[in-house]
Amino acid sequence: MVVRRAVEHLRTRPHHERHAVALTISVAIMAVLFFAWGYFFFARLQEQETVPVEAQPAAAAAPFVNQI
Repeated sequence: MVVRRAVEHLRTRPHHERHAVALTISVAIMAVLFFAWGYFFFARLQEQETVPVEAQPAAAAAPFVNQI
């Protein structure tokens, strides 16, 4: 009922006011989606184990570099 009444009220408003309301709603939705994505993205990064790094990767690649 409240949403229906709000929509009926918006239909009587000028075009630029309806456009401003639509823009505000879309920005709010995008902000919520962005912050939710960021939260889950960084939470998953913290859960992962660290990847072991080779002790001397440059020494292992040195013979291939000399062939170039």
